[in-house]
Amino acid sequence: MKQVAPYERFPTGGWDIGILKANPEDLASRFGIEFAEDSDDFDRFALAALDGDAVGQLWLFRYLRSPGPGTEVLVDVTVSRTDALAAVKRTLGLSRKDFLWINPEPRSKFKPAASRLAATPAPH
Repeated sequence: MKQVAPYERFPTGGWDIGILKANPEDLASRFGIEFAEDSDDFDRFALAALDGDAVGQLWLFRYLRSPGPGTEVLVDVTVSRTDALAAVKRTLGLSRKDFLWINPEPRSKFKPAASRLAATPAPH
């Protein structure tokens, strides 16, 4: 597992492929993942980005005041659910049984623009 600086945004947009049972604290303890806290116009959140090889970055994300359990897994909209789940298994050794919920859609319904934005690391 290789942790990386998260993109400022996904190249063509991100989509939620599922919610892991573990919260960020559990994932940090189990895998040594460091979550950074930040905020957007909705709330404060915890975020960690992992190198998912062929699928690009895997984001582990949780709004801090979310009433439900778990940690969302997000990938670029061009990545299929099957490929993203395979990347989670390769990267963390987690399988479908480690998810509370898996998105029933096999692909994001978002249609990326013809011209893709370059993936740029977030400023430090």
